[in-house]
Amino acid sequence: MMININVHEENGDDEENGDDEENGDDEENGDDEENGDDEENAPWEDNVMTDVMTDVITDVKTDVITDVKTDVITDVKKDVITDVMTDVITDVKTDVATDRPMFNSREEEEEEEEEEEEEEEEEEEEEEEEEEEEEERKVVLLLP
Repeated sequence: MMININVHEENGDDEENGDDEENGDDEENGDDEENGDDEENAPWEDNVMTDVMTDVITDVKTDVITDVKTDVITDVKKDVITDVMTDVITDVKTDVATDRPMFNSREEEEEEEEEEEEEEEEEEEEEEEEEEEEEERKVVLLLP
């Protein structure tokens, strides 16, 4: 058995800080055939690795990935999709309404009113003419 002792206690090189038999540098604590450095004890290393893999990796999957799903994706649904609905639909409404006006413009309404007035005047003139013609017929009939 071999013991390593250094004089500098303040810098971590004394017996309490890992350079003596109790802290892993002797045959009893992992550097000999009995504690995992020979062919007979190799499966012990496999067990340690599988435990590390199952504990650490499964924790990463459940904690990190599910948080990403709930936080990020639901925010995307609320913010992005509702914005798309309001922007696109309102744009369609305004575009369609401006391209195909449901109501006539003021100029068109004024033109239609003028046309209606002209038609009414023409009808009145025609009626007056008919009345005059009837009166002339009466006069002609009364004359012997």
